Amino acid sequence: MTIYKNEHQHYDIPDSFNTGINKYTVDNSESLGVGGNAAVYECTDRQGNIRAVKFLLNLSQKSRDRFDQEVKLLQRLDHPHITHCFDCGEVIGVHTKTHDKHRIPFLIMERADMNIVGLMKMTEGINYDVYAPQIRGLADALNHLHMVAIHRDIKPENILVRGETWMLSDFGLCTAISEDERLDITRTQERIGPKYWLSPEAANRTYFGVQEIDTASDVYQLCAVFWFIITRRYPLGIIENDDYSEFDSLVCRELLNSLKYNKNRRAQDGKALYDSICKATINREV
Repeated sequence: MTIYKNEHQHYDIPDSFNTGINKYTVDNSESLGVGGNAAVYECTDRQGNIRAVKFLLNLSQKSRDRFDQEVKLLQRLDHPHITHCFDCGEVIGVHTKTHDKHRIPFLIMERADMNIVGLMKMTEGINYDVYAPQIRGLADALNHLHMVAIHRDIKPENILVRGETWMLSDFGLCTAISEDERLDITRTQERIGPKYWLSPEAANRTYFGVQEIDTASDVYQLCAVFWFIITRRYPLGIIENDDYSEFDSLVCRELLNSLKYNKNRRAQDGKALYDSICKATINREV
């Protein structure tokens, strides 16, 4: 079969391939999604479980380093609201034009049903009873991640839906919390993060290369996505009280606190955000 990222990056690979753990067969030549460096396809393991396989198709050393970092991080994470990594390996791919052979890294993940944008397009609005436990779970997932890394690329497309569970995904731009483990291979003024969902300090770093992207930046990005899910509007500009419904007001007020321009006035990390979301939801439901 042929896997594609764009007109320049497409490779022929075997339909089935083995790792030391399992055997996988790609079931459909149509990708589930294509990102900046990789493409995702559906596959089935030897036991008949349906999975997703993510192939790295930008094969520069920088992209390989990031992919390797993502795999190692996913192997350390274990949370119901974070996509699970089952396996990883490499497959030999042959470029369809040059016929050169390349080692193509891959990782095997949970097969999601869609991302949160797809879910939002299926309905006119997501009810409080649906979103409240899910945003709590995602905030706790961010707390779990912040014990070891900063995500830096939180956007609606990276919130996956599997059954009733929303999951944080795509850890390719993560950087480690510990300086001893940190492998930041980005240039000083290279844009780090999702184009339309950058925190103020992440945007400033892009232009001036002066502000560090830390856990408070992740909080901003995740809360911007939460706001988008709840109100179905992008949180840009000066938000007034009548820009959100009274029914959602407790949650929205907590989100506004973490959408402050000054990062020192937000929840500083996933733990603080989780406590804030619990305050606005669990207390209301008791």
